[in-house]
Amino acid sequence: MKTAGIYNHIPFCENKCNYCDYYCLENQNSDIGIFVEMLQKEIELTASKHEENWLFDTIYFGGGSPTLLSSKSINDILHQLKNNFNTAANIEVTLEMNPGETTKDKLLSLKSSGVNRLSLGFQSLHEDLLHTLSRTHNRNDCFKTFENARVAGFNNISIDMLYNIPGQSVESWLKDLSIVINLKPDHIATYPLTIEEGTALSQQINSGEISPVPEEIELKMFTQCTQLLTESGFTQYEVAHFSKMGKECRHNQHYWNLEPYLA
Repeated sequence: MKTAGIYNHIPFCENKCNYCDYYCLENQNSDIGIFVEMLQKEIELTASKHEENWLFDTIYFGGGSPTLLSSKSINDILHQLKNNFNTAANIEVTLEMNPGETTKDKLLSLKSSGVNRLSLGFQSLHEDLLHTLSRTHNRNDCFKTFENARVAGFNNISIDMLYNIPGQSVESWLKDLSIVINLKPDHIATYPLTIEEGTALSQQINSGEISPVPEEIELKMFTQCTQLLTESGFTQYEVAHFSKMGKECRHNQHYWNLEPYLA
């Protein structure tokens, strides 16, 4: 029997970041209720046509901002998935979360609903770089959300960080990483900022308003980041993913290993 994953895209966000080219909808929270209802119907219809003998051992909620859904909606979606598909007893359920978008009480509710892994989108701890990325959180939101997640009982937390941000230096990048390492997360994902055509950030760069990071600096950021994280006890199990022992993201490994998944 093959193991497989399920990805759920939640296309709602409060403010779309200027570098994002994913499908997401700003200021349409009034549509969330009908979206959740239709998603549950799609799960049922997909399951009725699914003939593969797969054991689903990961579920991933990405976005957008999945935390705009209520914990009840997340619970209802998970319930529908588990009722309609063959899911593993030790299933990994990941939910992406932006700092400052949720409360300790909601984190407790999400934990009770079956979410057992969080992916926190810090991206940067420098206020000016967060402004460049049009992020709406600040560094204190990052620390508070991480602390609340630990208090709520999450023992599998990943932190997403970005490098290659216009205005970012190698030194500031490594300083950010050192602070994140000291938080003792279970997993750190380090992504180079990609300038996607058609985004607001690409327009700023094309107009000369913002200057991109030179390639040689990006390379230094990557190599020195890899060295710092491995020396700090993290295993680099993918190009951009570093984890403590046994905390690899099983869902991402499905993609990496070209294993099956539904979305």
